[in-house]
Amino acid sequence: MKKALPYLLLLPVLAVWMLTRAVPLGIAVRLSFIKTNYITETYVYFKNYQQIFTDPSIVQTFKNTLLYMITIVPAYMCFVLFMAFLINDLNKKVQHVARFFVFLPTFVSGIIIANSWKWIFHPRAGLINWLLGLGGIEPVQWWSSTVTSVFPISFIHVLSVGGGTIILFLAALGGIDTQIIESAKIDGASRWQIKRFIQLPMISPTIALMSLMCTISTLQIFEWIYMLAPRDYAATMMYRIYHDGFLYGKPGLAAAESMVLLAIILVLAVAQKRLQKWQF
Repeated sequence: MKKALPYLLLLPVLAVWMLTRAVPLGIAVRLSFIKTNYITETYVYFKNYQQIFTDPSIVQTFKNTLLYMITIVPAYMCFVLFMAFLINDLNKKVQHVARFFVFLPTFVSGIIIANSWKWIFHPRAGLINWLLGLGGIEPVQWWSSTVTSVFPISFIHVLSVGGGTIILFLAALGGIDTQIIESAKIDGASRWQIKRFIQLPMISPTIALMSLMCTISTLQIFEWIYMLAPRDYAATMMYRIYHDGFLYGKPGLAAAESMVLLAIILVLAVAQKRLQKWQF
């Protein structure tokens, strides 16, 4: 009976998982093969998936999402690593203060942050265009094209969600044996050499994991698009799912889009697992 107890305790956990994960996933998979007006249902099989890859507006959404990923992930990782190494070199008391301020934005709702940036990038009364005007530069219509929309949103995303990752990198750096660092200093290693050849390789598993998490969060960008940018120019796959499922009453198409997004995330997760042993 004692040996069977752990398995009996596992049953409620499995039941909760089935109700909260497996059942909704199964419903979404089924929904992706039908067309419905919420009253009647018609099985269209793979037509929803076919529309995803033939509709020019949906294809543009894929391109926008890819552009976000290419822009955000490298910039994000460079920014958070730079900040983590910078804070790690400070004394302990200053580190505590710095950690508080870099983590503070994560307590604020994304919608509130987006409202603040909406004023900063306002085409007529925005702070950025006012500063550009001081230098004699014409105001930029930030939300008038894909490029001018994607880069401000990428900048906002990097600054707004990097605090948690910086804290994780600081924890990884703090877990390195100080004797290794001291030995390297005695051998004449410079501060840069210690960072490049000791600290960076030792936190590479954390870097690989956070690169994957950053990629996934980039694929799921929603609030910045909802609050800031014109939907046609800068829409992501996540916003497109909301657009088709809730605004235009196409839950079958939205479910198919969510399945495609899930497949992309799974492929990236497998790729990250294969590359996890890569060292700097």
